[in-house]
Amino acid sequence: MSNSIKVNERNFYSEPLNLKEFEVFFEENYSKILYYSLKKTKNMDYAEEITQETFIKAFINMRRLKNKASSSAWLFAICKNEVARFFYNSRTLNQNNNIYSYLHENQATHENNDVLSQLAYSLELLTSAHREVITLKYFCGFNLNQMSALTGLGLNKIKSRLFEARSRIFKIMSSNINETDLHNFYIKRRKLIMDKLKLMELGSNVFTRLSLNTQKEMLRLAHDGEKFNETLLLEIGAINRGKEFVTLCSGTLAFKEMALILSCCDEETIKRIKWELKDNLNEKYETLINELKKCSERGYLVNYIDIMLHTDSVDKTLEWYNNVLGWNACPGYFDESGKCIYGCVTPDEKNSIINGTRQFTGFHIRKGEFSEHKCGILPLVTVEDLEFLLAKIKKSGWQDVSEINNEEWGARTITVKDLNGYVIQFLEWPPEIKNPYKPE
Repeated sequence: MSNSIKVNERNFYSEPLNLKEFEVFFEENYSKILYYSLKKTKNMDYAEEITQETFIKAFINMRRLKNKASSSAWLFAICKNEVARFFYNSRTLNQNNNIYSYLHENQATHENNDVLSQLAYSLELLTSAHREVITLKYFCGFNLNQMSALTGLGLNKIKSRLFEARSRIFKIMSSNINETDLHNFYIKRRKLIMDKLKLMELGSNVFTRLSLNTQKEMLRLAHDGEKFNETLLLEIGAINRGKEFVTLCSGTLAFKEMALILSCCDEETIKRIKWELKDNLNEKYETLINELKKCSERGYLVNYIDIMLHTDSVDKTLEWYNNVLGWNACPGYFDESGKCIYGCVTPDEKNSIINGTRQFTGFHIRKGEFSEHKCGILPLVTVEDLEFLLAKIKKSGWQDVSEINNEEWGARTITVKDLNGYVIQFLEWPPEIKNPYKPE
């Protein structure tokens, strides 16, 4: 890998994603991300997974990056989030801490043959010092000077260790192997990631051009693990690069791959599909949401931000919006005495309240006092993965945050006070609540 490769100066971040240009960015940063992940996890299998997820999220979200000069720092921020998520989710780190264990567990992903099996075994027998130089040289792709800078070892020492490590491997191997075979591991893993990104690029190009019914059918087939049917193939075949896409995926997609493709689509396509599935709440919707939130560069998914207006009189406020602005008002919850404690108003002329097929637009009105800054408006942020967000806030060192509360109106919330003293409430709706704003 050449150190002279630089990201094209043309601002491609604001344009539709171009895989060839992203590949330059990928090549420039792959080794750094892999080495950082390996250093943190001490496990090549986990480091590989984190590296792949980091570049997938970067590919999905790079069009939103405004300052291309900060792209490397932004990439490392995504990687750090992935490392944090890994440690947050993992409970079995100490059960398998061999950095080459993935060669045994995932041989079919690479090439299931005797040479690979023998190579995996020989790598396990190396000392930690010899494994380190092999990893840096052949798995991370660093040159000798870079290895010296990373380890603090002199060039002669590194050359000596590499020679000893290779000699040990070649001695153990019963079949012929050379330095090229070691380097091929590095090349194949990079290619696996680029192939996945190519599938995402082609897939998003095709998916956005399909009719809504065909999009839903494609999601169903992916969820059920079925091959593309004739109806789907007929419509895909009429789209530019459609045949190339079918050839690349062999006419079938895993649901996780389908979610990655959808993540690369425009926001309107994503919203339309989410609401179409949510209208008939089922396993496909829950699975898709779980996969989509994994694509967020932050580690959690923000669905939308609402405004909650605190007032001493919910009834009078609802009436004011209705009479003065002509907005539709809907009382929601009442206390034991029959007094309205929650409602909402919306300028939507067709429906007074969300009907389950599209997002609510308007204000929530809630019984409550003004904040210390005399501001009666509370930002209400709907997210996916509330637990991870809470852990992320706490890890930052910020103390002014509540634990997760199960609200009587159905949602789970945490409340954060920012450095100015303003309150922000983050909430997550359980999947069984299709229409949280509709009074029952």
